[in-house]
Amino acid sequence: MDVQDQSTFLVGVIDEKEAETLLKKVAGIHSTNSMIDKVTEIAKMCPGLPISLVSIGRALKNKSASVWEDVYRQIQRQSFTEEWESIEFSVKLSYDHLINDELKCLFLQCARMGNDALIMDLVKFCIGSGLLQGVFTIREARQRVNALIEVLKDSSLLMESVAFAQHCQPMLHF
Repeated sequence: MDVQDQSTFLVGVIDEKEAETLLKKVAGIHSTNSMIDKVTEIAKMCPGLPISLVSIGRALKNKSASVWEDVYRQIQRQSFTEEWESIEFSVKLSYDHLINDELKCLFLQCARMGNDALIMDLVKFCIGSGLLQGVFTIREARQRVNALIEVLKDSSLLMESVAFAQHCQPMLHF
């Protein structure tokens, strides 16, 4: 097998049972949970696309049954005719469930900067825009931006690139 980067591999569309299992695992849902029926239905509505399932699962992890019900209804109202529409929905859901405007602003700036965004450029942006409250040094700003980037990666909104120590890569390209 001629593979240069062994950490990257193709994941195709998965079947309904695997999709449900993946969503449950990522969302931390156990079989005794009251939301199990919504998990099953949401998994069916994401046409076997792991990126959609992981994004939705991470966005809804530790959320109440009413949040799951709301997302279920939102997905029902959507009529996904193309696979990318469910991915777009899941990324928007992840974005909407970010805990503060600081994260949302940083994500949008990463998307604006594209695949070659340098961490120091993000730090400069955050300092210049006054985004980081209570940060007084460049070192503190860099640490805060790195912490925010970790949250965005955990929410599936940013992906780790080969040289992530210097770059960040947004999931969506605007």
